[in-house]
Amino acid sequence: MPTITTEQYIFDVDFVIAGRYDWNRKSKPFRLESNVGKLWDPSSKASKSFARQLYEHFQRKSQDFARLQTNSDNNSLPEKVKRHLKTNDKTSFEVEFKHFLESILTQRLKATQIKDGFIVVILQFKRELERNGNVVPGTTEKFFVISMLRDTSALKLDSDMRAEETLVINFRDLLQACKLDINIFSDNYVKQTPVTKSDVAFIAGSADVRDYFHEACGVNNVVKNRDSQSNLKQSLEDFMSTIGMRRAEKDSMRDSLHHFFKSNAKKAVTLETVQHEVDNKIPTRLANKKGTLISFINNSSNKVNSEIKINETLFEDLVWVKVDNGPVHMKVRRSDLGKVNSNKAVKFDKTSGKLTAEIVITDKETINRLAKAIQ
Repeated sequence: MPTITTEQYIFDVDFVIAGRYDWNRKSKPFRLESNVGKLWDPSSKASKSFARQLYEHFQRKSQDFARLQTNSDNNSLPEKVKRHLKTNDKTSFEVEFKHFLESILTQRLKATQIKDGFIVVILQFKRELERNGNVVPGTTEKFFVISMLRDTSALKLDSDMRAEETLVINFRDLLQACKLDINIFSDNYVKQTPVTKSDVAFIAGSADVRDYFHEACGVNNVVKNRDSQSNLKQSLEDFMSTIGMRRAEKDSMRDSLHHFFKSNAKKAVTLETVQHEVDNKIPTRLANKKGTLISFINNSSNKVNSEIKINETLFEDLVWVKVDNGPVHMKVRRSDLGKVNSNKAVKFDKTSGKLTAEIVITDKETINRLAKAIQ
């Protein structure tokens, strides 16, 4: 009989702690007060459910990627995480992050415009692929997540700020969250490898992630994911022109990249992966330019995150040119667009501004639709 293989991702929680924040309206001016609870039971259903739901929500959302800033401040989040990871035990987690919730974060959260109470949960967990009951080597991912949610009845916490067993997150209550990849953080900040990568990702709830939250998490000058994609697109065009690619070579490169971005829609891709795709389409005569896209971007004014979550519609104009001029609204494929004296199907005279196209319609449905329109 054939062997039946079962696979699933499992979540193991190391530590969780939560704090509730409310405005004391009796004081003048109003004062933000915190109530930080005790550590959750990491083996409870509530802890594991919270980790899984939050991770899966991150995967569905557009993310802004950044890197924690090296900082001499001993109370900064990077330093606290760094100290905690040396022992990675219950005591260090409670000491470092109870102080973070009670002091550091409380100071930053005073800038919030939220009038009602809210809850902040910090958790550390790992995600692993399990095959036939055994963890697959090399699949362990470790994360440290800070989430900020509205204080509603949906998130039920007891007097010790611990979640009930039947924890269900209503993500309409999520205000903002950040997820630190501990493996990448260790390479960047602890091992201090020469090439650094984005180690933290932010997602927003009903509004943008606020500056005070970025600052509390130890990040400055975050490049938004949408801006990062636009900057990457511009960088790709600049790179092709700078290294001296010909028109046909550019069109081939654009087609290949468009297919790549479309097949990776809603997924996070690294800049190294994009560079690999570019290298595959660099012509032999320019072989010495392979492996140079990242350094080209880093030396330009275009800020591109080392990891980008793809929105395929933002890359449509790699292969399509939109024309919206009075009675005409259409898209022209770049590879079919040429100068007046070219053999392209669509010709453009930049002196007169005339765009001409000789198109023979063969589709009967289109023919009928056009015929009815002119009756």
